[in-house]
Amino acid sequence: MPTNTTPQAEIPAFLTAGQVARLLRVRDAKVLSWLRSGQLRGADLSERPGRGKARWRISRDDLRAFLESRQPRPATPTPPRRRRKPEQRAGWIEFIR
Repeated sequence: MPTNTTPQAEIPAFLTAGQVARLLRVRDAKVLSWLRSGQLRGADLSERPGRGKARWRISRDDLRAFLESRQPRPATPTPPRRRRKPEQRAGWIEFIR
């Protein structure tokens, strides 16, 4: 989960956007933007979804999937740069002089 100090048993099955923001140490607005964009899955439990103030609930499994999808990937090794041969550089150096 997000922090090593919070055992999974203590994390409730469903979290509010504010609780997720506190766990991840980000602003509430950031969690809401992830929810609106579909990056983080959640359920809007308001009486009229899409209108008025949303009441989001995020499941523990959806939060775990979101965090796993955002893990940094190992960088692909870049091939070494090819150096110009001395005969190719000679003309270039003469041009600058």
